[in-house]
Amino acid sequence: MKLFLRACPLLVALALAGCSGSSVRLVPVQGRATLGNKALARVTIQLVPDAAKGTHAPAGAGQTDENGAFRITTPPHGEGAVPGFYRVMVTAYVGQGVPPSYSDPSKTPLRVEIPPSGLENWELKLRGP
Repeated sequence: MKLFLRACPLLVALALAGCSGSSVRLVPVQGRATLGNKALARVTIQLVPDAAKGTHAPAGAGQTDENGAFRITTPPHGEGAVPGFYRVMVTAYVGQGVPPSYSDPSKTPLRVEIPPSGLENWELKLRGP
């Protein structure tokens, strides 16, 4: 019984430690989005895990600034993305010239592999209609 009473706090601590932290490993992902030679300002970039290539991870997203620069975050885990293969969606307001196929995960031609070291100078280049 004494052994159980000594081991019980340790078992509780281990159980709580396993439940309190996130096992999601994120790496930095940032870049610049362009359509032709023009920066894509104020569009949303989404990373949709490509299960066909073995990636089963939470989705990531980011918004471009006026120069097309963006950083991906993976809510609620934090800044960055899980390494793996993704379909890339780009969603814009009407009139920004982004073809609608880029905002459909089944039609977007954009793909990216996020390496274990991250992707910090990603040039995301879209083509017009």
